Amino acid sequence: MAAGFRSLGSTTFATRTNTTITSPAGIQTNDFLILFHVVESASPPAQTLPAGFTRFTGSPWSITLGADTAKMEVAWKLASSESGDYTVTHASALAEGVVIAISGGDTGTTPQITRNNGTGTTSTATGLTPVANDSLIVFVDNVWQFMGALSPPTGTTPTFTEQFDAGTSVIYVATGVLATAGATGNKAHTNSNVAGDPWQAFLVSVEAFTVGPESGGGRYLNEASAVDGYLLEDGSGVLLLNSLPIAFRGSNAWAEGQTSVAPTIEASTTTGDMMLLYVGAKPYDATIVTPSGWTKLDAGSGSNGVVANGIDVGSVLWATFYREWQSGDSTPTVSITSGDVALGMIQSFWKTSGRSWDTPVAAKGSDTTSATDFSLTMDANPGITVDDMLVNFATIAGNNAAFNSNSLVLTATGAGIETETTTGSASTLLGFDLAASNGYAPYVTGTASAAPVVEWTLTAAQTGGGSFVRLRTSILTAGGPILNLLHMAPYLPSDMRS
Repeated sequence: MAAGFRSLGSTTFATRTNTTITSPAGIQTNDFLILFHVVESASPPAQTLPAGFTRFTGSPWSITLGADTAKMEVAWKLASSESGDYTVTHASALAEGVVIAISGGDTGTTPQITRNNGTGTTSTATGLTPVANDSLIVFVDNVWQFMGALSPPTGTTPTFTEQFDAGTSVIYVATGVLATAGATGNKAHTNSNVAGDPWQAFLVSVEAFTVGPESGGGRYLNEASAVDGYLLEDGSGVLLLNSLPIAFRGSNAWAEGQTSVAPTIEASTTTGDMMLLYVGAKPYDATIVTPSGWTKLDAGSGSNGVVANGIDVGSVLWATFYREWQSGDSTPTVSITSGDVALGMIQSFWKTSGRSWDTPVAAKGSDTTSATDFSLTMDANPGITVDDMLVNFATIAGNNAAFNSNSLVLTATGAGIETETTTGSASTLLGFDLAASNGYAPYVTGTASAAPVVEWTLTAAQTGGGSFVRLRTSILTAGGPILNLLHMAPYLPSDMRS
């Protein structure tokens, strides 16, 4: 099932207090809604997003010309019984917004985003790499002059169709379906600027639902429809297969603190989901206290040395915890005894029905050679095999360097790993500074024969360390019907073929 452009709601670019964006037509529950909202003035006001929208990591982004700055917020949500228009609250400023409705997206994933900026008459968005066939790619350009009579980026990865190009707008939108998963490459078009005017361009990808054999991947159209964890009916009596025992549910932005940190749980996390909590901190001899109800993964916790704490220097400390979500779970507060600075995040993963979680297995790694090539070779092979979910986190000693979110590479000798997805990087000015990043590799084929290696390209030389977690599920064998699936054996996950 391809992800597709459903509709778009918009406003004009004009001076106003608060911006009401017309609701896209025909929104259905579980549509992805992507919001772009820009304010422009000498001192752009704060923007309060409509209820339910989550900012992409890094938002807002700004461009400046002379005394004026244009500040763009980009956020998303899953539609749920939507009604009415969408209002972004802000003080008086030049402002404009669009909301893009996308159908057929995989509700178990978080959209990817890239952002690039520059000056002149050509806007270029940085490419990204969806992991599912038929994912929707959204190209958005924000420029200094009014749009009108422009053309979308050329090429076939994907072929773009213009969706919004108004003479009273500084936002341009085009979309296209990427039939075969892979790198899109950078996307450029001629904008409406004059020489020297600034622009900022974005690509957003919404992964498509796919249902099929293990080699192609797949997810449920509706988790609740699963039979024995792998079968569902499409409404006409046809059984469809889902070969992915685990999928990424979601995560919120990194939380920052000093002697404590309180990362929030992604709103759609529900019963049966596995949560991973990671905290990175300085100094190296602080103590990260296990929060109530969580279990520490000692093998995924440690430090990268004994270098004294300072601005953008010092050895880092990290700890990794896990918990299955239960009704009533709320934001945990993690205390850091003798802490100076900390960043924390919770990631949630769901499993298919009819399966139970194995105890997560972790490893850790560090890089004490200050360089832009940041590489964590884990201290053990956690036993990676088909259908595992691989999750990694990293912390570096300062905010003088940033993680390039498109450069994350994960390797494990003997294992075939799908494209690594980065779910968010962050930095903080608290204390003596810190930065962190994380990602996951959803689907694995083969069996690893060596410890995994995780690599980033940093924007400046730094040192640090982090953890690697392997998630796995097992089939529940008691209390359920036994289905005769021999004729479907080639299409079943490996642990169902016997």
